[in-house]
Order: sequence, then structure tokens, then C-alpha cells
Amino acid sequence: MSKIYATVSYHRYKLEEFKVFYGTVKDSMYAVNVSLFPSPPLSLAAFEALINAYQTARTNYTTVSKNYKGIYESATEALMEGLDSLGTYVTTTAANNPDIIISAGFVPNKTSQSSGEAPAIPNLPKVTRTDSIATAEVDAVAGAEYYIAVLVTGSPMPSTQNIVKGQLVISEGGMAINGAMPGTVVAVFDLSKSRRKAFAKLQPNTSYYVYFAAGNAKGVSSFSVGNIL
Repeated sequence: MSKIYATVSYHRYKLEEFKVFYGTVKDSMYAVNVSLFPSPPLSLAAFEALINAYQTARTNYTTVSKNYKGIYESATEALMEGLDSLGTYVTTTAANNPDIIISAGFVPNKTSQSSGEAPAIPNLPKVTRTDSIATAEVDAVAGAEYYIAVLVTGSPMPSTQNIVKGQLVISEGGMAINGAMPGTVVAVFDLSKSRRKAFAKLQPNTSYYVYFAAGNAKGVSSFSVGNIL
């Protein structure tokens, strides 16, 4: 049996995706699923210190002066090394169980899904929002290798809009996007692998609905129940 391990795909993530990733790892390992990971190589305080140092260095580099580039690069490297050490610990703890790796917020190199079936439908997304920025997250789904999310504005997707054979087909008038102001976010399709998504540039006093589906090599689940932002 080949080894199942936590990948280091986050080394290639773009800024927003990376932010979502380390936030998911923090929440998963030190809060939601803390009982699965009793002795991580980094304490919560140490991990938070790496995150805070990275975020401060990033802000200084982008808004204060490019002279902070070296500090920013060092802080990024330190956070990556911290995540690498957590990933190694998660791999050992998981003992070839990809669901445990997923429960830590990491992405396994493969799953043990052998039934030839697509994953189950994710649960109701958990959401938080300020006026213009929101995050949404679902619990890990057994056998899922990735998660996709759809955010729509104004009103929920009709129940007839769903994934069929891996494709989301939107019929004419299927989403309430007509009459939107220029530049307004009307629909977002998030195809990153994470089960935690971030959405920006949302309009104040506007309702949004977010839906999740889980997928693997065998197929894609139907959408979850939508939650309102």
C-alpha cells in the first residue's frame, strides 16, 4: 500500500488562497478537531505568532515600504516551515487515513475512496461576514479530494440548478443577476480545493447565498443546502 500523506500544495497558493489555508489549519487542528491532534509540534501560541509575523510583514511590505521585502520573505519562509512541520505531524498521526489529513485542513495526496462513488453532499456551510468580505466553510466529507463553492446574490439558486455529471448548468434566468450595478459581485465560482472559501468585494446590505459541493476522481456531489451571508 502506497503512503498517504499531507501534500505541500500550499507552497504554490496565491495570497488569498494561502490565507484561507493557514486559517483552516489553525481552526481545524487547534479548535474543531483538537482531539485528533493532541501533541502538534507547534503550540497554538507559536503558530499564531508565525501567522501574525507573516501578516504584519506582508502589510508593511505592501503598504509602507518595499524595504520590508527581506522581512516579509523571512516571515513567509518561517510560516511555510511551520506548516511543513504540522503537515509531517499530521501525516504520521493519520497513519494512511486521508480523512484525518483532511480534518487537519491539509490536502492528502490521494484518498482511500474505493467504492467507486462520488463524495456525499457537504453539510450546511458555516459562514461569517463583514460588509464586504465573507468566509464560508464546510466540514470534511469522507472521500472528498476537493471542494467547490458557488456564491450568488439576491436570491437562492432554484432547486433545479444542480451539478449533473460534474457540470453546473445555469438556465436563462436561473440566477438573480439581472439589473446588477456595474462592478457588483453577482456570482462567484470558487474552484480552489479548500473546504474554506473567502469572498471579497461584496455589497453592503445585500444578501448572498453560498453552496458547496465535494468531488473526487469518481465524480462531484450535488450542492449542499445554501446558507445566507
